[in-house]
Amino acid sequence: MQVKSGSGARQAPLTRGLVFHRLLGMERDLVAVCIDDDEAGLLAVERMGREAGLEVMGFSHPREAVGYVQTNEVDVVFVDSVMPQKDVVAKIRERLPDLPIVLLISEEDDEELKRKALSEGVTDFLRKPISWSEFTARVKTVVQQIKSQHFFKDWSRLLEKEVEKAAQKAMERENETIRVLGMASEYKDPVAVNHVSRVAHFCRMLAKSAGEKEFQQELAFKSSPLHDLGKLAIPESILFKPGRLTEAEFEIMKTHTTIGFRIIKDSANPLLQTGSTIALTHHERWDGSGYPKGLRGTEIPLFGRITAVADVFDALVSRRPFREAWPLEKAFDYVESGKGRHFDPRLASLFLDNRPAVQEVCYTYRDPG
Repeated sequence: MQVKSGSGARQAPLTRGLVFHRLLGMERDLVAVCIDDDEAGLLAVERMGREAGLEVMGFSHPREAVGYVQTNEVDVVFVDSVMPQKDVVAKIRERLPDLPIVLLISEEDDEELKRKALSEGVTDFLRKPISWSEFTARVKTVVQQIKSQHFFKDWSRLLEKEVEKAAQKAMERENETIRVLGMASEYKDPVAVNHVSRVAHFCRMLAKSAGEKEFQQELAFKSSPLHDLGKLAIPESILFKPGRLTEAEFEIMKTHTTIGFRIIKDSANPLLQTGSTIALTHHERWDGSGYPKGLRGTEIPLFGRITAVADVFDALVSRRPFREAWPLEKAFDYVESGKGRHFDPRLASLFLDNRPAVQEVCYTYRDPG
């Protein structure tokens, strides 16, 4: 036998059920499932359930009941102790670890059965024959449990949203700080104000083309603007000299890599840590002829190799005090000729494969004038 008193035209709760329901402060009917192969026990729970404002679904077959519980919104389950409750409770607990399960016990059931039932996931007991006062007491307990669960779920969602907001604000401040630091390295040169923006977009594009995960792509994008941070310590007479640097001046210029590294190397922030690596290694060359350490090939960190391609290309296509900007095609040819010498050959090829995207970045973030 299977009784579904919650389907079709259901009886309206009795007056005392309505009063009881309102006293509990619930805004909707609770949905209960009763599993009992004894017809009299099943009908007793359904009758008292209606009076207490419950919508009761009655089942005499455990498998059908478990299927219903797992696929519908249910607030409490009543299961008779003579049923194979271990299997029933275990199957319900697989998907619904917090659902209240009340075991219907008889006078003959001992404490050992209760201990075992609790260990298997039963949350409360109701002695048969069931009295109205004991039944309503259990329903009150269930309602309070449901209220507590809803409160903590709502509180948890609220906290999660607040944490997300705080994290987002912190990230925005962090990104803005790094952007300003990157821009500071170019502040003396008004014709190259968008250099760091273009380099950042090139770096993200290259990281994506190289198969890096999205987190790494964003790390390259947000950290690469720090590549020339050390130029803040380089004299303007060297930075903007209209002619070729002397050997001594070039040695001073090269120190911007180590200076930038030292400024931010001790930060625990992963963006600044990555930025310090980029600052130190973006002038290393694939063939080992770069500076400051003369690293070769994959000894150069990936983000240093990525930034090397992006930085050199953008420097070539940007106007400088000592020369005019190169045409894009001439700069692309330079990247091609630098494979295996100046640049990681794979990254250089990937950069050249993205010519339309590179041109779009150059146009979107072009310098004024």
